[in-house]
Amino acid sequence: MGRNHERKSVTQKAASALRCSSGTECVAYPALSQPAKLSRSNPGPRCFACEEHWANTQLRWAAEHRKAHQPRPSKRNEPKGRICAKRFCNRPAVERDGEMLVCREHGAVGRAVAVRARRRASVLTCERVLRSAIASGDELLERKWARLLLEAEAKLAWAQKDVEAAERGQGRSMLGKHR
Repeated sequence: MGRNHERKSVTQKAASALRCSSGTECVAYPALSQPAKLSRSNPGPRCFACEEHWANTQLRWAAEHRKAHQPRPSKRNEPKGRICAKRFCNRPAVERDGEMLVCREHGAVGRAVAVRARRRASVLTCERVLRSAIASGDELLERKWARLLLEAEAKLAWAQKDVEAAERGQGRSMLGKHR
């Protein structure tokens, strides 16, 4: 009987010794007037409530620290959003022109210039193939490429007008017409 009694007291001492290591700072201390008992599944020295409180404190500290080190907005009278990358243009940027953010008007000019470059390349291709057809002596092929060259030159002229209209700022009315 004495030996069995010793085992119970050792078990009780071990169980009573497993209290939160936070001591009087334990989250449960005000309610229990002692540190909380640790559960058997808790591998750490603190109770789960103290661990959760510590984690929340760390997150709050990190958020305040991040907020303290953020750059403050300037008090100058600047637009809040991004502005056009073109020189002397302060309109809001809404689209990309290559690597730059530009406003609608500069974006229209960029698109018109790109279309004109494609039309010019098409004209050069038609001219090269037409010369090849003339050299080969094939009249059917020659007529076909002569007609395609005329169409390509007409489209290039329209593209040039679109670029000029976009540069004047009237690009919206003409840009969609001859495609």
